[in-house]
Amino acid sequence: MEFLTEDPVILGAVAAVFGLLVGMVLTGLVGRLYGGSAESERHAKKAEQALESYKADVTAHFEKTAELFGDLTESYRAVYEHMAQSAQGLCDAEEVQQRLVANSPQALPRSAESKSTGVPQAAAQKTQTGASDKPR
Repeated sequence: MEFLTEDPVILGAVAAVFGLLVGMVLTGLVGRLYGGSAESERHAKKAEQALESYKADVTAHFEKTAELFGDLTESYRAVYEHMAQSAQGLCDAEEVQQRLVANSPQALPRSAESKSTGVPQAAAQKTQTGASDKPR
């Protein structure tokens, strides 16, 4: 071993070979330890794709919901306009106004008994007498 320490060229060659061997071993170990990173990357991409798909589904759901609510609003508006036009053409406006005012909750008188229950007097009287609005 004395010849290795005396000749610097041989010493350098042995050190280079030893360094290459150590480098190859470390590269193999590091590759095995982090070799799962490709698998982790695939897993992350798959999760990202699933998230994007879910976001697209949610967006489509809310777009359809908005469209259906728009249709519902238009249908309600059409029914309301139909009812308003029919009421104007079929009913006496003054009579309708009087009935609306007479049937409003503020216009109905309350008996002392029904004030505590919140039931209008007319309804309380029907309940007491057993009267019914349904024809027999």
